[in-house]
Amino acid sequence: MKSSDSEKWLAACEKELESFNALDVYNLVPLPEGRQCLGSRWVFTMKDDGRYKSRLVAQEYKQKIGIDYYETFAPVVRYASVRLFLAIADQFSLSVHKMDADTAFLKSEIDGDVYIKQPQGFVDPTHPEYVRKLKKGMYGLKQAPLLWNRHIHHTLTELGFQRHAIEHCFYFRYSTTGLILIALYVDDLLIAAPDNDSLDIVKCTLKIYYSMKDLGPVNNFLGINVNQPSDHSVSISMEDYITKAATTIFPAGVKPSHIPLSPTAQYFDPTSPAVDSITEYQTIIGQLLFVANAGRPDVSFAVSFLSRFLKDPRVVHLDAAY
Repeated sequence: MKSSDSEKWLAACEKELESFNALDVYNLVPLPEGRQCLGSRWVFTMKDDGRYKSRLVAQEYKQKIGIDYYETFAPVVRYASVRLFLAIADQFSLSVHKMDADTAFLKSEIDGDVYIKQPQGFVDPTHPEYVRKLKKGMYGLKQAPLLWNRHIHHTLTELGFQRHAIEHCFYFRYSTTGLILIALYVDDLLIAAPDNDSLDIVKCTLKIYYSMKDLGPVNNFLGINVNQPSDHSVSISMEDYITKAATTIFPAGVKPSHIPLSPTAQYFDPTSPAVDSITEYQTIIGQLLFVANAGRPDVSFAVSFLSRFLKDPRVVHLDAAY
């Protein structure tokens, strides 16, 4: 490593490999004749709290269906279901907390024979020609999210939670204190319960099964701001996302509008000049689609209407998007 922080990144790599060893993720074996071996790479991330995070990721592009994997689809909670989750929490005065499952994909059993090259810089000196035969899932594998989802589903049902018949990442359980809800987005969990004691019981139980980060009361989930005053009510907004997007597009500020779409603009005027950058228009519409889908249904019609002009936007459409 040539980075000035190479020692810190190296320590992060060693910590990641310690997780592999602690969870018994692989065996070192000779590569069987006729079998391919996947590569691996390091992904380096500086966390918001200043932590150096290194993750060893499989290079899945060589995986072959029927040999290295069979199924890949894994459900995640939809934004509509997140809003429903928070609405139920508001209705029943539930406190909503957030947890993150650390090294989640390393917990689930692998569903086939998958071989990975030893990571560069960390080759076993006694068996440099050996490869890693995975016993557990690994980040980067096509089937890794599915394997994790099956594992956490088994754990939650074992703890008495029921999966919703339609929304497969929405779980609920009735306890002596009331309703308890859990929503899953890969390894991020929303937990809602009537009081702190009930929350603590669920959290402590999950920590028996997984290495979990307790992030406390949720204030942001998937880009949605969540506000929980002391009266246990719950409200949502898209303020942070909108502010960040607007600051990126309009560094000098933007004039606010009181309505999503002007009723007097001539949107089908053929004399309106073409925009200088189609990509800019498409980027803005993409951001607005996210806002409408995640937490601002009031702008859905306006965004849907402006999406008609993605291939040939005019200045009148760009002005409306602004």
